[in-house]
Amino acid sequence: MFKWFLIFITTTYLFACQTEGNLISASIQTTAFENKQAFSISINGITLEAPPQKIDSSTFINMQRLEAGWVAFVPFAFSRKNDSVVHYNTTGQWWGEREEGIIACINMAHAQHMKVMLKPQIWIGGGEYTGHFAFEKEEDWQKWEKSYLAYIITHAKTAQQYGVEMFCIGTEMDASVKQRPQFWSLLIDSVKKIYTGKLTYAANWSCYKDFSQWDKLDYIGIDAYFPLNDATTPTVENLISGWKPHFNEIKNFTTKINKPVLFTEYGYRSMDKCAFEPWQSYNKEAVNMDAQANAYEALYSVFTAEKWFAGGFIWKWETRDDRQKAATNNNYTPQHKPVEQVIKKWYAQF
Repeated sequence: MFKWFLIFITTTYLFACQTEGNLISASIQTTAFENKQAFSISINGITLEAPPQKIDSSTFINMQRLEAGWVAFVPFAFSRKNDSVVHYNTTGQWWGEREEGIIACINMAHAQHMKVMLKPQIWIGGGEYTGHFAFEKEEDWQKWEKSYLAYIITHAKTAQQYGVEMFCIGTEMDASVKQRPQFWSLLIDSVKKIYTGKLTYAANWSCYKDFSQWDKLDYIGIDAYFPLNDATTPTVENLISGWKPHFNEIKNFTTKINKPVLFTEYGYRSMDKCAFEPWQSYNKEAVNMDAQANAYEALYSVFTAEKWFAGGFIWKWETRDDRQKAATNNNYTPQHKPVEQVIKKWYAQF
């Protein structure tokens, strides 16, 4: 029995879901998993950007001011277009991407009683979207898959040795999972031989239905950058309405697969139109704290009452906890922004 699949919604939680600010639309509320296993929220997580240099436990203590109980670490690897080698744990990488940094971060998080997801991810040279990465020749696919398998197994062994609670086998590898399903099945089987914790895969929001191996994993992992509304400062009500078609598709899919949904990444920049294309990390819209706060409020309002929703990991926490620059920071981090209070309110209920 999965320990996060306990049917547990307390009277306090039910009351909180009806308080002012929780604007769940009646048209979105559903009764999920009729005659099936019901699940409950347990994962109130934040992704830590890979630290360039050594950090100390203050980073994790600061995360806990948002009531976060989980943290995700991303040991990036690198591949170039048409390159069949996965490069990882190299001396030129940041401390937090290398094995020594990952182990130190795991130990510090556990010392602060935080649970950990280890989430290996490929960075493609030139900034190309990972989901487009593919080969034309079978021999190149096989070479890359052998290299990728070694990368994943290396971190799965670390996860097992240091008691990591969840492991993610890949992130947004759209073309690969669609064209090479047998490899991903083999990969999962290989990981399960050495790692006994919970498993997921982080699918891009537009491609989670293309992954054919959810039955082998514990969570349907979605990087949840769904487009919701193109307004400069969308209201919570506008955003809830924008969630409706996506919500219904996710609900239908998770009912079919009978696995809980985990938002392996989710977040909004503190800028104008932050919910229009939330995956855009380089555009230069003006700072807008209200838009970011509204987007988080809407997401929690829509999903946290659903028993099939397991929670997720905010993208992302910067290692420089710079209060002075927060007012002009239009990036994803919630640090020292009004959205902290929104997150804290909801995360305290998980």
